[in-house]
Amino acid sequence: MTFLVWSEADLVYCNKIMSHLTNCLNIIVIVTEEEGANKNTEYLPMMVYESK
Repeated sequence: MTFLVWSEADLVYCNKIMSHLTNCLNIIVIVTEEEGANKNTEYLPMMVYESK
C-alpha cells in the first residue's frame, strides 16, 4: 500500500490508516527538484508512505 502525501493533513490521515495496519512502514522521501519539474512544489508530493 502506497500513499502520496502532499500536505501535513494527508500525513495525519495516512497515520490514522497506518495505525490499523500491522505491517512495517517505510517512509520514502521524494526529491521534488527534478530537471524540468514545475517550480511550484505545492502540487508535488512531499513523501510516499509504503507498507510492506
